[in-house]
Amino acid sequence: MAAETGNADAQTNVGDCYFEGEGVEKNQEVAVKWYLKAAEQGECSAQLNLCNCYRFGFGVPKDLEKAIHWCQMAVEQGDEEAISLLSKLRDRSRDSSSSGPRRGRSESVDFS
Repeated sequence: MAAETGNADAQTNVGDCYFEGEGVEKNQEVAVKWYLKAAEQGECSAQLNLCNCYRFGFGVPKDLEKAIHWCQMAVEQGDEEAISLLSKLRDRSRDSSSSGPRRGRSESVDFS
């Protein structure tokens, strides 16, 4: 099989089959493994697929930083969908890192 010999397009296709359950039992964890093999070779579709897997928690725990990483890799190849998505992911990352007021060490809390 071409995917097993390192063909990135074939690896992405196998990942898609596992992700959707087309011709094989649906298994998003296995899909992520195939996407990763292809993405590490620079396959743009696999990079964007990994971005979305990490973004939504498909087959992996949700991880916004990993989603941003894989989206950035696709952006570097000029992928239009990734370009649009990256700014949204970065905004979400900034929002989550600055959520809610924080108390400084000098502030005291009255428990009485």
